[in-house]
Amino acid sequence: MQTGLTGAIVRICDWIARLAFLNLLWIAFTLVGFVFLGFFPATIAMFSVCRRWVMGEQDVPVYKTFFQSYRTEFRKGNLIGICLMAIVYILWVDYRILQTSANSNLQSLAYLFFLLIVFYGIFLLFLFPMYVHYELKGRQLIKNTLLLAVASPLTAIVMVTGVLFVYYLSLSISGVVFFFSGSILALFIMWFSYRVFQKHKGIELTHEKDVSI
Repeated sequence: MQTGLTGAIVRICDWIARLAFLNLLWIAFTLVGFVFLGFFPATIAMFSVCRRWVMGEQDVPVYKTFFQSYRTEFRKGNLIGICLMAIVYILWVDYRILQTSANSNLQSLAYLFFLLIVFYGIFLLFLFPMYVHYELKGRQLIKNTLLLAVASPLTAIVMVTGVLFVYYLSLSISGVVFFFSGSILALFIMWFSYRVFQKHKGIELTHEKDVSI
């Protein structure tokens, strides 16, 4: 019992240290890119590390894996990020215009736009895991992410619930944002997404990315 308990404590402490280190890398490299240019490459790099963990490579070199992904995906990650943020901006502006309109019919359309924004959020939850796990071109990436988001409603609900829970903890417990919020979310989302990938291998997915460094 003592040996088992001691081993469990050591593993828990090891994972706490890994997640804290990964989260610090995510924050640091986001700042290296002056936030706007660093956020998306750093997020992709964080998901790349979590992907390796989820696939069973618990001894993966965290910094080396993170840095290589950050450097390789810097340009493409920012291009994708700009497109994603542009869509968010357009959807939100349209929603606000419809919501504040004096026309009651247009106000009713605001509810549809709100649902569209919610679905877009679910789409984004699957997008990063899909991006780091498969070799897909832009159109394939969007198409397959949409298909998996639609085909996995229960998983999407669990993922959204997890995101909201971590957000609540971040507001309630000092230090969670700085040390764990990003890495815990990435690992949580990647774990569920990987299981969806395994379940829906027939959905026109191409080759998985090489896991070697």
